[in-house]
Amino acid sequence: MDAIPRLSRAFSDSEWKEAWQFAPKVPKLVRQLDSGQRCSVRESLHRAAYFVGGKLHDVGFSVFNNGGQPLLRRDREGWSDEILFHAPTTSIAGVYCPASIEILVQLHALRDIRQKYSRSFAMVPAFVASANLGQFETPPCRILWNLEDHENVEVIADMLYRQGLDWIEDLCDPVRLEDRAMSHRLPLVDDVTALEMVLSVGGRHAAARVMEEWLDEPGLGDSLREELRRLAKVVGPVYRGDSPGQNLAVICVCYDLLRSSQRR
Repeated sequence: MDAIPRLSRAFSDSEWKEAWQFAPKVPKLVRQLDSGQRCSVRESLHRAAYFVGGKLHDVGFSVFNNGGQPLLRRDREGWSDEILFHAPTTSIAGVYCPASIEILVQLHALRDIRQKYSRSFAMVPAFVASANLGQFETPPCRILWNLEDHENVEVIADMLYRQGLDWIEDLCDPVRLEDRAMSHRLPLVDDVTALEMVLSVGGRHAAARVMEEWLDEPGLGDSLREELRRLAKVVGPVYRGDSPGQNLAVICVCYDLLRSSQRR
């Protein structure tokens, strides 16, 4: 019988793939022993979610179902926060119930910003950022928790209540948003999303100040100027692509951020 891990930490994609695919070898006799008294995998997931939900109930989270897997959700003044319980198919009832705990944050005002350069008006996302719970550790990693260990469930609830909520509050602080975006210090948020957030919360002049600062940065400024020169030759509307530099330039063009900066 393989050793059953309490949790698995992954510091690379290959380690994460290995952890996600790990299936312990448990003898058939052990699987059958007291099987009637064990919780099913679904019950283990929901039991953990309701325990965490009790911890976070006072800050507005409620438990819902997401295609059979539980999630916690709250809505607050234009923002939505979700805590997802992702489970691979390698579970063994009563013995091994691995789950990745992830936080997903959305800002609904981003849809209005993104519609201007989105190819689809019907499917404009409000996504800001996501975090695996292990990314709050030092060094950051991704963690797959065995929910059959109740101590793990308690640790998950405590980490979400402390580090998870702190991270969400950091993202939602309008006072520091512009400065943190300008210095690339919005945790787990890419520069494109950071600029979109500044646009939606602080407006065009705030976003222009961020872009003006980035244009002065070695490397990034040169890349942005090259993308802006390329877009200047495009006839017709411009859209988001796969390149972060291209997307920053697209936002700059669509919202006329350079001219807005010059008018200050």
